[in-house]
Amino acid sequence: MAVITLDDGTARVDLTVFNELFEQHRHWLKEDLLLIVEGKVALDEFTGGLRVTSDKLCELATARSRFAKRMRLEMNGQANAAKLKELLAPYCNGSCPVSVVYYNQNARCEVELGEAWRVNLKDDLLQLLVAWLSVDNVRIIYRESASGG
Repeated sequence: MAVITLDDGTARVDLTVFNELFEQHRHWLKEDLLLIVEGKVALDEFTGGLRVTSDKLCELATARSRFAKRMRLEMNGQANAAKLKELLAPYCNGSCPVSVVYYNQNARCEVELGEAWRVNLKDDLLQLLVAWLSVDNVRIIYRESASGG
C-alpha cells in the first residue's frame, strides 16, 4: 500500500493506493505526472481533511480515449487529406472515432471516418493536429456521463 500526498500549491489531499493497484501502476506514480484517479473520498478524522482511496488509476491519454465520444477536426478548403492520413495513421489502433468537418466558401459537411481510423488520443497526436489545424479546429467531444452514455 502507498499513501501519496497530492499537492497543487493550494490544497493537499492524501491518496491511498492499495498493493495490487500500486504494483500495476507503480511506473506512473511520479512527481508532476498527471493521472486520473477514480475512487472514494472520505473525511480523514486524524487530519480533519479529506482522504481519497483509489479504485482505478489511468494516465491522461487513456482517460481521454475512454471518455471521449469522438474527435472532431474542422478543415477548410485548403486542408490536405493526405496530410491528415499521414498524421492519424500512427495512432489508428485506438477506440476514439474521428469526424472531419470540411468546409469551404460554398458548402459544409461532416464525415465520420471508418473503424480503421479510430485513434488513441495521445498528447503528441493532439499537438501535431493543433499545430497543423489550429487549436480552434481540434475538439474532443466527451460523453455526457462517465458510465458510457
